[in-house]
Amino acid sequence: MLHPGSVNHLEPGKSLPDHDGEVAGWNSALNSTAAVVWIDEQAFILNANPQAIQILGTELVGRPSDQIFENAILLKTEVAANLPAIVTLRRALKGETVTDELWRVLLPGGEGSVWLVSTTPVMDGEKVTGASITWRDITSCISMPEQFQPEAHWLRLFMDAVPEVMYLIDEHGIILSGNKTGAIILGCDPAELGGKNLFDLLPSAPAAFQKEKLETALREAQPIRFENKIRERFYTEFLYPILDSNRQPRSVALFMVDMTLYRQMEVDLRASEERYRSLVENISDVVFQLDSAFRFTYISPVIEQVLHYKPEHLIGQEITDLIYPDDQMQVISVLEKCKSNSQRFEFRMVDRQRHIHIVSTAFRPSINHTTPRSITGILSDITDYRHAEEALRYREERFRSLIEQNLDIILIVNLKGRIDYASPSVEHVLGYKPEELVGKQAITFVHADDYAKVVQAVKYGLYTADFGRYIEFRAPTKNGDYRIIEAIGRNLVDSPAVGGVVVNARDITERRLAEDKLWYLSTHDTMTDLYNRAYFGEEMSRIERGRIFPISIFIADVDGLKEVNDNQGHSAGDELLQQTALLLRNSFRSEDVVARIGGDEFAVLLPGADEFAAQAALARVRRNLQTFNETHKNTPLSLSMGVSTGGKGHSLGEVLRLADENMYADKISKLGRKARGTGPLSGQRYLPDKSD
Repeated sequence: MLHPGSVNHLEPGKSLPDHDGEVAGWNSALNSTAAVVWIDEQAFILNANPQAIQILGTELVGRPSDQIFENAILLKTEVAANLPAIVTLRRALKGETVTDELWRVLLPGGEGSVWLVSTTPVMDGEKVTGASITWRDITSCISMPEQFQPEAHWLRLFMDAVPEVMYLIDEHGIILSGNKTGAIILGCDPAELGGKNLFDLLPSAPAAFQKEKLETALREAQPIRFENKIRERFYTEFLYPILDSNRQPRSVALFMVDMTLYRQMEVDLRASEERYRSLVENISDVVFQLDSAFRFTYISPVIEQVLHYKPEHLIGQEITDLIYPDDQMQVISVLEKCKSNSQRFEFRMVDRQRHIHIVSTAFRPSINHTTPRSITGILSDITDYRHAEEALRYREERFRSLIEQNLDIILIVNLKGRIDYASPSVEHVLGYKPEELVGKQAITFVHADDYAKVVQAVKYGLYTADFGRYIEFRAPTKNGDYRIIEAIGRNLVDSPAVGGVVVNARDITERRLAEDKLWYLSTHDTMTDLYNRAYFGEEMSRIERGRIFPISIFIADVDGLKEVNDNQGHSAGDELLQQTALLLRNSFRSEDVVARIGGDEFAVLLPGADEFAAQAALARVRRNLQTFNETHKNTPLSLSMGVSTGGKGHSLGEVLRLADENMYADKISKLGRKARGTGPLSGQRYLPDKSD
């Protein structure tokens, strides 16, 4: 078998001799247009063809493959996306062939590429001795998503339709993806955006600030919002870490909202405030006077700034000539009924350039009875304000739609503990309509056994910005079942728009059940339903590090199991083991750890049991065994048993060895001859040879 460092690389026209069948096929790899590397069963690089060496460099052989491909991620597989590419290598080393996966790779020179990768295990009989990795660079093909990624095509259309800047970056700031808006502000072609370092494309000051925020988001694994100024434009930026299954950040989604217009609007609003102050002081809005026929007899010079008319050109002209046709009748009606307490109302006017303005106007009739009737008015152009209000309403509707379509539950709980808002997703998870929850005490939707930890988290959240971490609790559904909920809260009591704690919750019932099942399978023997050897060893280590002393260990070996298997079949042997497990489980305390540690061997940890308690437990097992055999005379059960006790400072390994020796002594005393075990705790090294 080849070992790391045995061969540097294959050169064109040369081949390696067939070594145990493991290098057959490399001759074809020499002339292949694809890149090929070969790894051993420990994932070290054994060899590489010239194409692979040209891409990855000459210093390959002998290096761990997880270092070579540490910057590679899976773009999409049948299992998941954005996983480390080393996952594919591990699958191949377990005997699985993987074809046509997409990897995004950061090459040694910093250039990003997309590979189409296949991995094949190398077998020696039924044993996996390594794997071959073959790839082709398809970076140039990514511009045709209809062929390679139809789902990504629609996602790309969506991203490019969003006016805000969107990037997906890794922990180094390398752009994995971005939309057209993001490419435009960086001065890049959208097709060339991937693989570039975002910080290299920005001015130094905002790049350094953005890099600092990225490090914080990765370190805290929490979203971050901040303000940044880039090339004379103001942005509100949002960093959202994307977590893997272990809740570790793998990449970060960056959203940048151009707030320059809003900053300018703030400036304009301040200027507007100054204008209104000047209105009081200098009457800077349009002030005008109409005669009884609604013709202008006076108009202030500000009209030139609003509607681009010179005041002298409007004198004698009817006001209706400047009003948008659809609003003329409404304005005439107001003027005809004008009273001293008339309020402002809005209508549209057309300026000299035929642009439409929304104006707010107040009319007041003259109170001088010695002159003909006239009307004085003050006119304010509120076009920008109304447009900004409409834009704000649109954004509010958009974010409301995002919240209401979210699969997670969003609640707002006030200081009295009542639910002020529940998102529509609550009906999907718990079966309640949102209006059925509003006004109810939030704690009534928590299982009674989980009250304490939920209340503690809420109290913590009221004194801080948020709950600090996710909490799990059970919530009742409308049909009487319970779902396991994972939730986190944010204290926005001081926000006038919210006035409560915002709770984000999701249903993790299926995930938690799967985790519990996986834990059970990893710690239990499936035949006997007892703990397995691995769990028994972990408990020994845990107890030995603790303070639970004295501790006793009980060992039992099933006599004649091999004869039962040979004579009656393995099903009879399995039933014998299951009867033994049931007998031992019924003979010990609930806090004792009963395990099957070998084919026919069982062991029990008895925390806090001294020698007297251990002997009592041994006697209890013997009594239960006798009772069992009296009721099962056709299938009697025979056990060889031993027990040992250790105090503080004693090695549990030594206690286990002594219990094993006592068990074999019991076996010898019953057989009247030497008995040597064949299980994992064989007593062959412990029993002296009495023939010596």
